[in-house]
Amino acid sequence: MKKLLAIAVMSLFSLAAHAESAASHSATVGLDIARVISQTPDEGVCGIQPMTLVYEDSQGQRHTLNYLIQGSGCSSN
Repeated sequence: MKKLLAIAVMSLFSLAAHAESAASHSATVGLDIARVISQTPDEGVCGIQPMTLVYEDSQGQRHTLNYLIQGSGCSSN
């Protein structure tokens, strides 16, 4: 479980934001999110799962952010 969480945390540091200009994003720089357009729902699975966030920045440009999360369906015994 700790290894999966570590992988998920490390993946957050390798996020990539994709817009029409295919710009990349560093996790050390904050995102300019003015409005969330859509977000992939957490399906409740156990394990790492891909997520997508589509948002609009303060300049009105639309961006798509793909990232990984630790699913919420794991139970600790």
